[in-house]
Formats: sequence, C-alpha cells, structure tokens
Amino acid sequence: MDQMDERNTPIITQNENGPCPLLAIMNVLLLAWKVNNRHD
Repeated sequence: MDQMDERNTPIITQNENGPCPLLAIMNVLLLAWKVNNRHD
C-alpha cells in the first residue's frame, strides 16, 4: 500500500510474467478516482 493524505491507497501488482497493461490501467484509474474524490 502507498500513502496519500494519511489514507491507504491500493496498488494492484502481480507476482509473475512481467508487467501487465491491464493492471497498469487499473492502478491509474484507482489513483485518478482517489484524487477526484479528495476534492469533494
């Protein structure tokens, strides 16, 4: 977990087979959602 504004932010990873574009997209969407909700 990474820290942002004293709250845990989930980061999705995988253990095998190198980088995964789907996981990268999911992480970007999760972080963007977190930033947008922080301003509400």
